[in-house]
Amino acid sequence: MTQDISRRKFLYQVLTAAGMCAGGTAVGWHLLHRNRYPNMTVVKLPDPLAAGRASIETKAAMAVVEEPVAMVDAEAAPLEETVSIPNVPVDSHVSETEIRGSDIIAEAEEEAKMRERVLHFNEDLNDDVWLDENQRKIFDSLHTRIGRVQKTVGYGNFNILSFDEMLKVGDRYVSVESFTKAEKNLLDELFFRNAQDLGFFGEKVTASQTASIKSDNVVKVPGSGHYLYKGDSEKLFNKLCSIVGDDLILTSGIRSVAKQYHLYTSKVVNANYNLSRASRSLAPPGYSYHAIGDFDVGQRNWGLKNFTSDFADSDVFKELISLGYIRIRYTIDNNFGVRFEPWHIRVV
Repeated sequence: MTQDISRRKFLYQVLTAAGMCAGGTAVGWHLLHRNRYPNMTVVKLPDPLAAGRASIETKAAMAVVEEPVAMVDAEAAPLEETVSIPNVPVDSHVSETEIRGSDIIAEAEEEAKMRERVLHFNEDLNDDVWLDENQRKIFDSLHTRIGRVQKTVGYGNFNILSFDEMLKVGDRYVSVESFTKAEKNLLDELFFRNAQDLGFFGEKVTASQTASIKSDNVVKVPGSGHYLYKGDSEKLFNKLCSIVGDDLILTSGIRSVAKQYHLYTSKVVNANYNLSRASRSLAPPGYSYHAIGDFDVGQRNWGLKNFTSDFADSDVFKELISLGYIRIRYTIDNNFGVRFEPWHIRVV
C-alpha cells in the first residue's frame, strides 16, 4: 500500500515537472523574441498541460488506495472518465497532453522563423535555396532573352503578354531568337516547383503556365503603362484617386505569367541566384495576385521609395489606411514569408 502511494506521488511530480518545462520554454521563447523584436506581435499561448495537472491533482486528493492508478486526458471534460496506466516503468510513459504541448511549442518556434524571414528578407539565411553553377549560366541567358521580348513588344504590352506569345516572339524576331530547350526546361521548373520549398507560403493563384489575359477584360490606366481588370480593380483604383487626388499613382497593375517571369528572374539575379531570398521580395511565377486583380500604388515623385517600407510613412499611405477599408496583401506580420509591402493593395 505504501508503494502505491509513493508511485502516485512520483507520477504526479513527473507530470507537474513536465508541465513546468513545457510552459517555461514557451514563455521564455516569447520573452526572448519580444526583447529582440519589440514591435513583433506576440501571441499568448495557453498552458497545454494546465487541464491535465488540475485533473491529476483532483484524482490524487480523492484517491482510494485500492483503486488503480489513473490519469485524465486534458481534453476529456468529465473527471470520472479515466484511462488506466499500463504496468510499465513510469519514465517510459509520455502523456498525450505532453505531446500536444510540444506541438504548440514547435508551432511557436516555426512562427518565430517566419518572422525572421520577413524581418531579414534581403539577407541570405541558413536554409535558403540557391541555383547551382550550371543553372546560373542558363538562367542568365533566359533572363536576357525575356528582356529582349519586353523590349520588342513594348513595356505596356508586355504586362499582359501570355507565355505562349512570349515564346512566339522569340521564334519570329531575330533580335530575340528562339528560347533554347534548356531555357524552356528552366521556365517549367520555376513555374511548377512548389514555392514552399523556397520559403514562400502564398497561394498559387495561376494554375496554368499558358494562361492568357483577354483584352476585353482589361483597361489601360493613362500615364502609367499599366493595366487593370475591369470591375472591382478598376472601380477601387478610380475611387481611391477621387479621394486621395493626383498624389496617388498606379505603380503596377496586371502581371501576366511572362511579366512575372521577367520580374522574378531579375530579382534572382540581383539576389546572387538565391531563389529563397528573391521569393521573400517577389512572388514566384504563378503565385502573384497581380495576375488576378491586385495592384500597387505609390506617391507621386517618390520613385523607388514607393517599393520600400518607407511608403508606410507617406501621406498617400496614411490617407489610404484612414479610410478603414483598404487591405494590404502582405502585412508586417504576414505568414507567407514575404516582406512587408504597404504599397500592395489587396483586391481579391
